[in-house]
Amino acid sequence: MGYFLQYRLSCNCLRLYFLLPIIFLCLLVSVFAQSVPNTRGKDFYISFLPNFHADPVNDSLIIYATGEQGTIVTITSRNRTGGFQTRVRTIGLSGVVSASYHWRSFEPYGYNDAQGNLGPRDNGSIILPFFRVESTEDIAVYALNQAVATSDAALIYPVTALGKD
Repeated sequence: MGYFLQYRLSCNCLRLYFLLPIIFLCLLVSVFAQSVPNTRGKDFYISFLPNFHADPVNDSLIIYATGEQGTIVTITSRNRTGGFQTRVRTIGLSGVVSASYHWRSFEPYGYNDAQGNLGPRDNGSIILPFFRVESTEDIAVYALNQAVATSDAALIYPVTALGKD
C-alpha cells in the first residue's frame, strides 16, 4: 500500500508541474489579449459606400437603432449639397427605431445606377454626406443600403470603440 500511495503522490506532483505553466501562460495571454470593442454607445458616425441601383426610385438607406424603451435617438444627416437635417425618435416597446433616406442625396456616386450615367463620379474625392447618431442611453446602430439586387448591411461601432490609432 505504501508504494501505491507514494506513486500516486508523485503523479499528482507531476500533473501540477505541467499544469501550473499552462495556467500561467493562459492568464498571461488573456491579460495581453486585445479586448473586443463594445458595439453599444451614445455617439456614432455613418457613411455609405456606392451600391448598384437598378430601381433608383425605391432604393434607400436605412439606419436602425436598438436599445431600451424610452431612449431618445437623434439622427443628424448632411447631404451632398451640405444641407443638414435632424430627426428625433424615441425607442418604444419593440426596442427598435429606424429612419429611411433616399440614397441619391447621401451615397457617393460610383457606377451605381442601372442607366450608368450620374454625371461626375466621386472616386478618389472627399464627399460631404454623413450621418451622426446620438442617444441619451447606450444603443446599438445598424445601417442598411437597400437595393433591388445588391443590399448590404453593417453593424456600426460607436466613436468610443474606434480608438485613436
